[in-house]
Amino acid sequence: MKAADQTKVALTIANLKKRNMDAYFFHEQVDALKAVVDRIAEHDLAAFGGSETVKQIGLVNYLTQHHANLFNRYAENISYEEKKEIERKSLLSDIFITGSNALTTSGELINIDHTGNRVSAILFGPKKVFIILGTNKIVDSLEEGIRRARTVAAPLNAKKLAEQANATQAGSLHSFSIRPLKESTPIKKSPLKNSPILAEVNYLRCSKPKTD
Repeated sequence: MKAADQTKVALTIANLKKRNMDAYFFHEQVDALKAVVDRIAEHDLAAFGGSETVKQIGLVNYLTQHHANLFNRYAENISYEEKKEIERKSLLSDIFITGSNALTTSGELINIDHTGNRVSAILFGPKKVFIILGTNKIVDSLEEGIRRARTVAAPLNAKKLAEQANATQAGSLHSFSIRPLKESTPIKKSPLKNSPILAEVNYLRCSKPKTD
């Protein structure tokens, strides 16, 4: 990683911590996986928000195989209605694990959601929220983060949802319409191409930055 990138990551992590989020940087995906797993107790009820990054670091597969208390929206052979029910129950989980569309160097998370389940859980419900994202999602300003969410993340998600809808129609299981993506208020509190960052949001949610 270039020195300039290291400086940007260090600044971002420092500002996340000022917003009451514990933040960690990992050079390797396996280290990010271990960090999350170590923070989940056997009795914790865990759940996922939609995130390619969470899948790519191996966390979905690991928890599916090793953690019994899991609301798993990625479980095989579940219907659309079952998946929606899992997403509703996930709001009552002990630990909610998700990604983010963008993250500013000042510690602001920006997300656009299809149904709002991910944004809802980040804001309220679960006792802890783990947000995992690659350093490629770090941006310099709120405006740049919103632009990334709108022009990069949202089109990719819309395409994925449309493909899923077409697949279910072809299989004669269940069809549904693709609604416009819902945009969240920025929270001030694609393949994984870069080293992952973990932001841990405790029950005390994000706040205005602390002053030194």
